[in-house]
Amino acid sequence: MNKTVTRFLLAIWTLVATVALTRLILVRPDLFPRVPESFALWAIDVYGSTNGEELADLETLLALGFSFIVVLLVTALCRFIWRRAGRFTALAD
Repeated sequence: MNKTVTRFLLAIWTLVATVALTRLILVRPDLFPRVPESFALWAIDVYGSTNGEELADLETLLALGFSFIVVLLVTALCRFIWRRAGRFTALAD
């Protein structure tokens, strides 16, 4: 496949997977580990939330950040495995 197409598809995958994982985290928080209370209080202080709406914005931002990191790590791991499997297949031939 063309490098430009591959990069475009990778960017679309990262965007869609990040948004989907963020949605899952926000809708079903019981499926994921809880954020430590000390970190949550620190994030609230840094963000400066004063009401529930700002707290929900902070929750969304933290979920997006966590989701982005997870998607990037999973994508990098899958890409590494794919390339490694390709080398082994080439050696077996």
